[in-house]
Amino acid sequence: MYQIYTGISVLLCVFFYWYYIQDLQKYKGLRLSLWYMIINNIPIFISLIWLESGVYVVEQDAHSYLNGASVYFLLYNVVFYFGTKLGYLLTSGIARTVTTKRDITPNEKKYTLQLLLFSIISLFINYLLSPKPFFTDGITRFNYWENSAIPILSAIFGNVSAFIAIGLGCIFWIGKSQSALKLFIVYIIYLILIGHKFGAPLMGIVLFTLPRIVGEQSLISFVKKYLPKIIAVGSIIGIVVYYHYFVANPYSYADLGVGEALAQRAFVLQGHVFWGSVKYESILADKWEFDDLFNGMRTMMVLLSPASTYIIDESYFSGHSFTAAYPAILNVLTSIPVGLVLNGLVGIPHGVLIFLCAKNLFTGRVLLTMFSIQLLLWFEYMFTMAKFNYLINPFFWVVAIIVFIGSYIRFSWNHKREQ
Repeated sequence: MYQIYTGISVLLCVFFYWYYIQDLQKYKGLRLSLWYMIINNIPIFISLIWLESGVYVVEQDAHSYLNGASVYFLLYNVVFYFGTKLGYLLTSGIARTVTTKRDITPNEKKYTLQLLLFSIISLFINYLLSPKPFFTDGITRFNYWENSAIPILSAIFGNVSAFIAIGLGCIFWIGKSQSALKLFIVYIIYLILIGHKFGAPLMGIVLFTLPRIVGEQSLISFVKKYLPKIIAVGSIIGIVVYYHYFVANPYSYADLGVGEALAQRAFVLQGHVFWGSVKYESILADKWEFDDLFNGMRTMMVLLSPASTYIIDESYFSGHSFTAAYPAILNVLTSIPVGLVLNGLVGIPHGVLIFLCAKNLFTGRVLLTMFSIQLLLWFEYMFTMAKFNYLINPFFWVVAIIVFIGSYIRFSWNHKREQ
C-alpha cells in the first residue's frame, strides 16, 4: 500500500513541478518564487514521504504512519502557486508598463556598494564587541543578538541580513563589480561566525545568484552550466554540517548516532509538523483564539510536543522552534479543504510582491530591489514558520511603505515616459 501511494504521490509532484518549471520559462519574474516553492517546500515533501513509511519522531516522541500528509501538502503547494501566479499576472495587468532592461548607473553602483560595505563593517564591529558562538559557552545563533553589544542592530539587519546578499548580487551580476563578490564572501564568513551552518549561507548564495537566475533566457541551461559548482558548494556545506553533528550531536539525548541524527534532521524535522497537523485535523476548530494563529508555531509545538508548556515557551521565546508550522496551523484551526482555499488566497499577495521585486530588478533599481525582496522574504518566513510577529514590527511597515510607494512612483514615471 505504501509503495503504491508513494509512487502516485511522487508522480503528482513531478507533474506539478514540471508545469511550474515551464511557467518559469515563460514568466521570468516568477523565478523569485524558487526559494519558497523548491528549496523550502520540496525538502518538506520528501520528509513527509519518509515519515509516512513509519519512523520514530523524536520531537513528538511518537511513531509516524501513512496518513496522506504528502498528498495534502502537495495540494497546498498547488493552490498556493496558482494564487501566486494570479497575483503576479493581475498586478502585471494593472501596472501596464513595458519592462525595459536597464543597467545600474555608476553612481547607483558606487553608493550602494558604500552602503553595503558600511552595513558589513557595522555587523563585524558588533561581532567583535559581543560574546561569540563557538568561542563563548552558551552563545548560539539563537541567542547571539540578544547578548550582543549593539542588539538594536538586529531590528535593522535581522538574523541573516538578507538584503546584503541581494544588493551584492545585483551589483555583481548587473553592475559587473568584482568588489561585490569579495564583499559577498566576507558576508558568508560573517554568517558562519555568528553560528549559521546551513540554512542562512544557502539562502545567501541563492539570493546572491537571483539576479542572474531571473535574467537567464533558459533556466535549465543555467542549472546545467553551474551544476558542478552547485554540487561543490552543496558538498562543502554537507561536510560542515556532518562535522558539526560529529562534534556536537543535538540528538545525543535520544541516543541517536551521527548518521541517525542527520537522518532525523534531514528527513524528519522538515515535515513532522505538517504530518502531525493531519493527525490532529480540526482539533482546535471550535475553540481557537487569535493568538493561536498569530503565534502558530507555538500552537503547533504545544499540540505536538510531549514537553511541558513551560519548557516549550522557554524554547520558543529563545528562538528554538520546530520547522514549517504553516500551512500546518490551518489544518488544526480549520480543516484541510478550508485551509486549501485560504492558502490559495494567501498566494495572491505573494504574487503581487514577486511582481514588484521582479519589476524593480529588471529595471536596475538596486535599492528598491533590496527593500522589495527583503519584504518578500519576511512574507515567506511568516507563511513558513507561522510566526507573524513581523506584523507588529514598525520596521516591517516602514519597508512595506517604501516598497509600495517607491514602486508606484517608478511605475508611474516609466509609464509617462513610455507615452
